[in-house]
Amino acid sequence: MTRFLSRSGYVLLLTISLCAAATTSTEPTMSSCHQHSPAPIDTTLHDDQAIDPASAALTDEEQAERFGEVSFPLSCASSVQTLFGRALSMLHSFEYDEARRTFKRVLVLDPRCAMGEWGVAMSYVHQLWTPPTEAELRAGLAASQRAVMQLNTNEGKLLDNERGLIRAIDAYYQGGTDHPARMAKYARATSELQATYPDDVDIAAFLGLALVATAQPADQTFENILRAGSVMEPFVARYPRHPGLAHYLIHAYDNSTLAERGLPYARQYAAIAPTSAHALHMPSHIFERLGMWREDIEMNLRSTQAARAYAAKAHVQGHWDEEIHGLGFMIYAYLQQGDYEKAREVRDYIAAAKEFYPENPKIAYVLASAPVLHALERQDWRAAAELQLSHPNFPWSSVPWIEAMVDFARGYGAARLGDATAADAALIKLRQHKQRLSEQHWDRLVERVNAYSETIEAWLNFARGEHAAAIKAMRRVAEYEAATVLPDGVMVPATEMLGDMYLQRKQYRQAQSAYENSLQRHPRRRAPVLGMIATASGLRDRKQREYYQGLLSNISATSTDAERVSLTLPRTGVQK
Repeated sequence: MTRFLSRSGYVLLLTISLCAAATTSTEPTMSSCHQHSPAPIDTTLHDDQAIDPASAALTDEEQAERFGEVSFPLSCASSVQTLFGRALSMLHSFEYDEARRTFKRVLVLDPRCAMGEWGVAMSYVHQLWTPPTEAELRAGLAASQRAVMQLNTNEGKLLDNERGLIRAIDAYYQGGTDHPARMAKYARATSELQATYPDDVDIAAFLGLALVATAQPADQTFENILRAGSVMEPFVARYPRHPGLAHYLIHAYDNSTLAERGLPYARQYAAIAPTSAHALHMPSHIFERLGMWREDIEMNLRSTQAARAYAAKAHVQGHWDEEIHGLGFMIYAYLQQGDYEKAREVRDYIAAAKEFYPENPKIAYVLASAPVLHALERQDWRAAAELQLSHPNFPWSSVPWIEAMVDFARGYGAARLGDATAADAALIKLRQHKQRLSEQHWDRLVERVNAYSETIEAWLNFARGEHAAAIKAMRRVAEYEAATVLPDGVMVPATEMLGDMYLQRKQYRQAQSAYENSLQRHPRRRAPVLGMIATASGLRDRKQREYYQGLLSNISATSTDAERVSLTLPRTGVQK
């Protein structure tokens, strides 16, 4: 939710939940969502284990960690105020596992703290990620019910804002049979709460997040997004170190139209919560949108190192998804810089990894897209045509839209080589993926697979000399992508491929227009910059050629970059 040209379009993974992919009136149920999500695993870090009261309080090491600053009035025992603040800060940075464990430590020290139960219930709702599993729903519902029970028992002791927050999360768990319906009820309850308490920064932040989570991906008026900004931004000056504000504003503006608005928050968030791997990674969503490749790499170097450190501390078996996610951004940025050696190192590191925690779409996307991007961004059509799905033991059948990316790349590479037999084989696989997605009513993903197929067919037509039909088809794909705020699964922008067709036809003016359109939506992408240099040469436009040659030099890796990125991967080898 996402990565697509911007890993944000992992937006399919982060900013678009599995269930929200449906756009028809027939919404998938929670059970249908889970039917095609990875096999359920325990996504908590042993938080079912009993917590020793003697170890529930904050340690000196924990007190030195920085997750941002919150000041939340709490009716619970004064002894848990600081611990609760830490848990809330973690929750605002999507450190869900550790937030849950910390809320449970609050409950060990103060069993009657209703807001501790509220925090546990909140930690199971990953609003911008995948919906809760059935096991997570049960655990979250139980915590929510305990919070409501405490509220009813101690009504007079709870603060008004606490009662409102408890009722809002209860609205989610009581809100229907599918995730979109639950989120809609939670968003309405939080909106009503924020209207009652307009000066409460945490309520404003939670409403902002809920508005982003319930935004319609095809809404180019950005109604929810702009409202989220108007709710949260007035608090930034008063609460400059609040982790939720910077975090959720980055998510809000994580699209090509509004990315500039997110830049101030991208520059702030990592400094607010430097202990959080997710906080260190999030600025790269905006940096990638704006083509700020050096900054993108720098943040993901830091985030992946923090993720590995956390995984070691928490005894995670395998590679934690925050590390893999950051590596997915990193390989794309290296490719845009033209640093193909570093990109290859990251690709190979990912390929050599054996275990992952948890096995979710967030990881699946990177496992599939890393070799795809490495081939397509270098225009190595032979490598693309020979791609195979990696990690055979991964539950790929649960993520057919991600499998489809690899089949697209294989078919696209074959079509660019003029290999109709191999391209047709990929088209057959894509039709199978489309059928599976149609059966689950995931219409937006069906549209994406249709675009994959149409792109391959267009390039087959182009190879056969049917240039007018090919260009017409690519225009249709470009129009589809232009009409979608977050076009899921885009590997190469259609406008860029349209420019390639025009360039091969020596229709330089048309190629120039197509590449310019691509750069407007995807600033400083290497391929359309190279395309603009080629069109300038064809047009004998020295001024344009020199401008884009300067831009290419600016975005390319430097010796300083090469020295800094030597820290990208652990020297001890691949974590098993």
